[in-house]
This record gives sequence, C-alpha cells and structure tokens, in this order.
Amino acid sequence: MTPRPVMLTDDEARVLREVWPLTLGHIIANPADGIQSLRNSCAHSGGGGWQRWIQGNRIHIEHHEWLPDVLADTCPDWCNDPEFWHTPDGKHINRWRRGDVLFEGSITLPRVQRWAESLPAELRARALVAWRTWPENTRDLDELARIVREALDAHCGAPAELTHYAGQIVGQEALW
Repeated sequence: MTPRPVMLTDDEARVLREVWPLTLGHIIANPADGIQSLRNSCAHSGGGGWQRWIQGNRIHIEHHEWLPDVLADTCPDWCNDPEFWHTPDGKHINRWRRGDVLFEGSITLPRVQRWAESLPAELRARALVAWRTWPENTRDLDELARIVREALDAHCGAPAELTHYAGQIVGQEALW
C-alpha cells in the first residue's frame, strides 16, 4: 500500500530539485537506506553562488548572487573561458564574491523519506533496478537521473524556474 502523498511546499520542492541527483535516486530506490546514507555522509557542495549541505536532520540550500569582485585588464595564461571569466567590456575577473541571498530553503530528512515512500510503487521499483549493484548489477545512473527528474516533475509540481541542476541531470555523470 502506497502511503498518502506528501504535499511539498514550493521551497521544499526547489530544495529537492537542488539535491544531488544520485543521492535523491538512492532515496527514491530505498528511502530508509538512502536517508541513513545521507545522514552518515559529510555531504556538502557548492560553487558559483550555490551551497548545499546536511546539518542535523535537514538538507539546506542557499543561492547567492555571484558577483565579480576583483577585475584585471589582462588575462592570466590559464584563462581559456571568454564568457564566464570576463565582464561584457572584456575585463578579466580574478575573484568572485557572494552577493545577496536569492534563495534559501531546507527540508527535513524524515519529510524527504515520507515523500519518497509516497511515490508510486512502479517508479520506486524502476529506481531500485537503476540503483542496484547486488545481487545483480543493474546500475544505470543516467536512467536513475531520468527517474529522479520524473519523480520531481510529477510529484513536486512543475518547476517555477530552472535551478542549478535542473537542466543538467541526465547524462552528467560528472555531477556524481
């Protein structure tokens, strides 16, 4: 029997969209084990104004403005990115800084577990096959990422805007 659906707030849904896809796939495949694995981890990531971390019993997400801080007229030898490391007038950005908070949200781990347990059994079964390495190795991380996206789209409502990972889930093994 599938538990009653868990209705997430818009902020909680956005936090889940920002969780590492492989981690969320593990939670969908096996909620209790996935949450325990996350709880035991030192999960923390960020960059470009984003930070994600586990603190106590919560997943936290912060998104800040990412602003040029120190500019130079010439590029160092290592610079090979004409867009990200340069201002529109061609100055090289030597250092970035965080600006105002654009988004901050969190969701408790028990609530994430209840959400995963309330997903349709067929979806969770597909996630389990894509996650499993024993007794038969059927792991398929791209398929697991598609399942995560499907679960979020169908059971968290449509995203209000693309988030940091939203457009990069499928085919981006480097994220994991």
